[in-house]
Amino acid sequence: MRKEVLTLGFMLTALLSYGQNTCSFQVRISGNIITQDVILDKIYVPSTACLFDNATFETQEGFYVSSIESNAFSSEFTSHLSPKFCKNSESILAMFSEKSFKFPVRITEKLKDHVGSFKTLEFEIPVEQITFKLGDNGVIEIILPDFK
Repeated sequence: MRKEVLTLGFMLTALLSYGQNTCSFQVRISGNIITQDVILDKIYVPSTACLFDNATFETQEGFYVSSIESNAFSSEFTSHLSPKFCKNSESILAMFSEKSFKFPVRITEKLKDHVGSFKTLEFEIPVEQITFKLGDNGVIEIILPDFK
């Protein structure tokens, strides 16, 4: 009896201490918004769950959101966990450039003289117009073209 309890204890310890490898990566999305007399608020860009799994851009897990402090923006996010990302950074970078898709982007701007009111601008950028590169410390950089 004592032997079975001890064996069960070792098995539970092994199961509880075994964890999934952290198959995720850092992604930095940057770009430039060329505007005149517009107060920018936030930018919404697709998440890795939207780009590589079944999430849609319309759901909360389908996008990342970042405040825009100036016309040039840069935000860093962590991807979702997926066995697809249990690769080195170069292989993950190749996954972006091999994919054919349109990159949805949503930008909100504050309306003048309308406190709390916003206008939403939506874009779909063909992947061919986006620069994907490997940054410092293996960060995947996604550089969007200028928005006008």
